[in-house]
Amino acid sequence: MHRRLWLAGALSGVLLAAGLLLRRAPSDDGVPGVPSRPAGRPPNVVVYLVDTLRADHLGVYGYERPTSPVLDRWAAQSVVFDRAYAPSSWTRPSVVSLLSGLDPIRHGVEDRLDVIPDDVRLLSEQLRSRGYATFAAVTNPNVLPEWGFGQGFDVFEDLDPDGQGTRADAVSDWVVSRMPELAARQPFLLYLHLLDPHAPYEPPAPYDERFPRIPALPANHSIGRYDGEIAFVDAEFGRSLDALAERGLADDTLVIFLSDHGEELMDHGQLGHGATLFEEVVRVPLILRLPRGAHAGARVATRVSLIDVFPTVLGLLGLPPAPGLDGRDLSPLLDGRGGSADLAGRDLFLSLYTTGTRSNLVRGVLSGEHKYLRRSRPEASEALFDLARDPEEYEDRAALDAE
Repeated sequence: MHRRLWLAGALSGVLLAAGLLLRRAPSDDGVPGVPSRPAGRPPNVVVYLVDTLRADHLGVYGYERPTSPVLDRWAAQSVVFDRAYAPSSWTRPSVVSLLSGLDPIRHGVEDRLDVIPDDVRLLSEQLRSRGYATFAAVTNPNVLPEWGFGQGFDVFEDLDPDGQGTRADAVSDWVVSRMPELAARQPFLLYLHLLDPHAPYEPPAPYDERFPRIPALPANHSIGRYDGEIAFVDAEFGRSLDALAERGLADDTLVIFLSDHGEELMDHGQLGHGATLFEEVVRVPLILRLPRGAHAGARVATRVSLIDVFPTVLGLLGLPPAPGLDGRDLSPLLDGRGGSADLAGRDLFLSLYTTGTRSNLVRGVLSGEHKYLRRSRPEASEALFDLARDPEEYEDRAALDAE
């Protein structure tokens, strides 16, 4: 018992230190001494983000239902990260972290009305400064230019301007229609953000009846329709991959498949996301297919974060690291040999901060096999989980020690 109390106190200290030391990062207006590019055109980059997608509902991560046959086959040609975390459990802070390489507490975009500051430099800006044409097509209103996401993009398309809930096939249609322009403007960065399988879980036929909901409980109904949406998105992901291949771009492109957060499906008594930092809302898929399928079939067990994507892309493109990032270049892990002990042993931070009717303030740290959470709103509490012994987070060690 005393050891667990000490551990909770130590992790609480880590959170306190992080809050004191982490500050918003200044912009990088250019890195001196940049080496010249190697001969030949650098690879294209496609970031394919599927909103609200739990890793454990995909076949490549062990799910028993056939929700993702296209992704599973593609993942066999790719590098799969088995323990990837989103830094928050709702879209805007997580995506800013993805595109900036910064923890939410540093980039400052956490609440519902927060806008990306001008001094936070995004991946799109970094690559455009290196000669990339930059494109984005999104269906989630949380990642629009009015929130600062247009920074660094030559073309930014809101595919759901009326807020009616545009489906994944609209994104595929856009990719197919714009592929000639993309091919002509290489190298390019393409950021795609699909809202499915976000609630209200309305997959089109035949995916709406793809998975049985037995027994006929409300949670099983939601899970069946959620899985149906994943299967629909999986097919649309295949259409985008085909569009790349038909233009001969597949082997010249780094494709990154990931999500911004997961979804609670009554795992801890509720549906949705953005209210807790349990595993089901922060464990996300992260899969990279490198140009020409390098390191195909590798699986990385090291715990990583979405904040690592920005520096990893720079590393894979042979560009110098951007200063002041919280994320790390994961290139040393891609050959499956495990990389450095420094990467394997670092702590990762989680954050949830919202005001108004859904007021929440939760900070968390992942250290070793433990997760420590401290909630300040709506009521103060703390929790400590041993993820090795209790991966579903049913045994709060802090509460047990208090009894």
